[in-house]
Amino acid sequence: MKGREAVASLVTLGADFACFVLFAFAGLHSHQEPVTLPNVVRAGGTFAITWLTVSTVWTLIRRDFGRRLWRPVLWLWPPAWLCGLLARMLLFGRSFVLAFAVISFVAPGLLLLLVRLVLNPAPEQLRVFPRSRS
Repeated sequence: MKGREAVASLVTLGADFACFVLFAFAGLHSHQEPVTLPNVVRAGGTFAITWLTVSTVWTLIRRDFGRRLWRPVLWLWPPAWLCGLLARMLLFGRSFVLAFAVISFVAPGLLLLLVRLVLNPAPEQLRVFPRSRS
């Protein structure tokens, strides 16, 4: 991987992780639960791990950091979310709650889209992901 691509990947990885930490903090705060590591992991950890796994596999298979970074979120987030929701239910003994399912799908999905829209529209010299020259 080239130096610029490595930096871009690390920036995206950090931004993705921040989306899930923010989601976990917001959920814990809204339910007046203490912000502890076990609570943060329970609230957003499974979604973060499944998203990072799915997006990493996609990056390894398809290495185009093209002009539309938000598009992969649209088709990678639903299966990652479903796997995260199932993992949360199995690992933490949580039951299915429709309201949580909807919120856990919409909130991190929008945060991931927002991150990509913020990272991508910069002018070429400031762009984290340079346009491909093909």
